Amino acid sequence: MALNSDFMALMLETFSTELGDQLQRITDGLLRLEKDAQSEPRRSDTLNEIFRAAHNVKGAARGVDALEVAELSHWLESLFMAWRAGRLALTPATIDLSLRTLDHIREAAAAAREERPPAYDKASLLQQLEAAAEAAQAAPAAPPPPNPEPTEQRSEPRAETPDAIRVPAARLQRVSALTEELQVAKIAMAEHFAATQGLNRQIARLEQRLQALRPLLRSTVGARPVPRHAIFTPEQLAELNEGLRDLGDLRATAGALGKSMRRTSSRMAILTGSLQGDVRMLQLVPISATLRPMARLVRDLARQLGKAARLEVSGDHIELDRSVIDSVRDPLMHLLRNAVDHGIEPAAERRAAGKPEEATIALSVASAGGQIRIVVQDDGRGIDAEAVAAAALARRLVLAEELAQMSPQDQLELIFRPGFSTRETVSELSGRGVGLDVVAVNVRQLGGAVRVDTLPGRGTGFTLTVPLTLATERGLHVRAGREDMVIPSIAVERILEIDAAQVIDVAGSQAILVGGRAVALRNLAATLALPPRVVGRSERIPVVIVSKGWTQVAFVVDEVAGEREIVVKRLLPPLRAVPHISGATLTGSGEIMMVLNVADLVDSAQRQAGRTGFASADAPAAPAPAAPAGPPHILIVDDSITTRTLEKGILEARGYRVSIAVDGARGWELLQQDRFDLVITDIEMPVMNGFELTERIRRTPQTAQIPVIVVTSLARDEDRRRGIEVGADAYIVKGAFESQVLLDAVGQLI
Repeated sequence: MALNSDFMALMLETFSTELGDQLQRITDGLLRLEKDAQSEPRRSDTLNEIFRAAHNVKGAARGVDALEVAELSHWLESLFMAWRAGRLALTPATIDLSLRTLDHIREAAAAAREERPPAYDKASLLQQLEAAAEAAQAAPAAPPPPNPEPTEQRSEPRAETPDAIRVPAARLQRVSALTEELQVAKIAMAEHFAATQGLNRQIARLEQRLQALRPLLRSTVGARPVPRHAIFTPEQLAELNEGLRDLGDLRATAGALGKSMRRTSSRMAILTGSLQGDVRMLQLVPISATLRPMARLVRDLARQLGKAARLEVSGDHIELDRSVIDSVRDPLMHLLRNAVDHGIEPAAERRAAGKPEEATIALSVASAGGQIRIVVQDDGRGIDAEAVAAAALARRLVLAEELAQMSPQDQLELIFRPGFSTRETVSELSGRGVGLDVVAVNVRQLGGAVRVDTLPGRGTGFTLTVPLTLATERGLHVRAGREDMVIPSIAVERILEIDAAQVIDVAGSQAILVGGRAVALRNLAATLALPPRVVGRSERIPVVIVSKGWTQVAFVVDEVAGEREIVVKRLLPPLRAVPHISGATLTGSGEIMMVLNVADLVDSAQRQAGRTGFASADAPAAPAPAAPAGPPHILIVDDSITTRTLEKGILEARGYRVSIAVDGARGWELLQQDRFDLVITDIEMPVMNGFELTERIRRTPQTAQIPVIVVTSLARDEDRRRGIEVGADAYIVKGAFESQVLLDAVGQLI
């Protein structure tokens, strides 16, 4: 009997969810076995657990006709059975084979869902599995472990209550989006109520003016005969009098409508608040689903680098918003990669320091009020703040004058600046200056913060503080550079008005005194690259003081329009890397306003020592700055119109001047005709490919010093080596392309 297509789709969706859980259970078990392979009876319990999981996957896969998954699961089940029987040694090689089989099962399941052939070498994998099976058959059987599990009896499913149902994440996101729209409607109703109150006040003022004329109207209407100088006839005056009574009725109606709207608005606020709270609780999920796969990441990356490391996780039962979990996944991956690649030492160095050869990376999660604190701590060599400062200075990420004023902690936090790296060579993992700056940007997009602490020789810890949920916020509505924007209220310390007498000059920059402390003064429009308003010497202007941790900056704005409730829509890729912006919000009338990222603003303000356009009282107006040199000129060489248009848009939005060429030959012609600061090239192009173009650039004295970035879909190791051999300074694979990766590479090389 043919199954209904909708029912089959539901079965496949259920199978995919179960498959993910079972494969993660097997992965966790394999890593436990590798960590402590000789411990009994825990070893037997783990072997039984992963055997049952593989057996369940095989049975479920057969039920939904995922035959490739079923076949690989059968081989994996046989491998685990041989381990249990003692016929096959549990070695790093056989664990590697098991983990590779799990990866292939995931790919086979994805291929089945997408109705395409699996993208892996099945023949090679089966050859290795068959070799392991033959070795197991040739070996004598060992005594069976206690309480052996039947090989053909499927384990019973875990009992679930009738009160629990499985809901796809997409549906929850849809409900969440609808509640946010309802919240926007509630904000709009509150604005309409305020407008109604304003209208009621206008009607009352108009009625008061006309009421003052009522005695005159009565005396004039009653006069007989009508005076010659009378403006209105008795009939007209009677109409005006009637209109005055109608105006009184209108005021009463408007007042009643306002009271009704206030009651409705209050009730809607209570209901939307409760609904949003319930929906947020539905979206809270344990962070363990994100953290558990990272143990394998650490293990595989360490082996790739010739090191030994394990990940220990605590507090992963804590629940938080799925969108927050999705946002912290990449920062945590960067931190773990950084810990393995930079933090922990090779085995020989650890032995010499009296440490265990296997490094430990601890990842702990804890809740603190409405926030979550995630700490990634390694027991490696630590970070040398002086070396960080020297590297940042060499890469021109900090000025010598600025560096001289920094504390050791400030120097340490230079690792979060875009383009920072201590590696001299470019590899797949290091040297491109991409990593920890992405961590800082992503965490700040959430309204969180990141801090680094280190002890030389003992290890390094990164602490991420993020909100439990991305809740409705309050924001300060300001205008600057003829644009409306919102500053999150939580970051606003004070609002005040200043004049020229309050502006002081400090170290070539401007500041104001707040509580006896100098606070840097900057123009918000100029910081955002918007046209700043010219400020007169005698003019009083509004200033908003914002804070990032202990650092405060006073921003000159054109106007403070007031505080408002906002629903922040976070930016999605590729817009996530837009500087100074954390998201957008809708007004009650449907207009869009950008929500500013205060952490980015403060960082930019600290780097932009200069004038605000507001002359201080004790100093002459600063001369106009010299016109800056033209922006760096970049040549993009790519035969794909989509790729070159995308790259051109990304670079021009950052202020670069861009020219394009459709193949290597045309690119070489442009290099002879104009001056370029950097070349971005594809590889596979007609007439002249990217390898040939790069090689020609390096051979020619006039162009030999121009940096070259290769952006290509070729991801093989031999292609990467060829790119480096012909002289490319960076190699970016299009499959993993992100705008920030390109921008960071460009910023590092120009």
